[in-house]
Amino acid sequence: MALEPAIDDKAIVYINGNLLSTAISINIQETQNLNVINSLAGRMSVSPGAPATTVSCSLGVPAADFEFEPSKFMYKKLQIVQIIAYVSGRTFRCKGFINSRNFSSESASAAQLSFEFIGGEATWE
Repeated sequence: MALEPAIDDKAIVYINGNLLSTAISINIQETQNLNVINSLAGRMSVSPGAPATTVSCSLGVPAADFEFEPSKFMYKKLQIVQIIAYVSGRTFRCKGFINSRNFSSESASAAQLSFEFIGGEATWE
């Protein structure tokens, strides 16, 4: 039986309401941060942890300038930001902080600016 062709979706990413039109990739990881408890009798259980969300995003770098500069939200001017991603008819939302930024450029590929966001519990609506 032949598989039918399908159309897959791509994410559209916003930071504080501003479209990241040069976004190349996004990775969203959500965790419960459960605390594992192992007893001396060999019983394993868990206790609740603090839910956390990590988002990694890579952007292309236009020759004119960066579309988004993560360092504006880091260091002494630490600010809460909101990431919104639209994918497959659903909306991902999370508030948190820009934790790190990385710029890379190689001889055989375009320059990229990436950043890591950390936040609390996210919603998918």
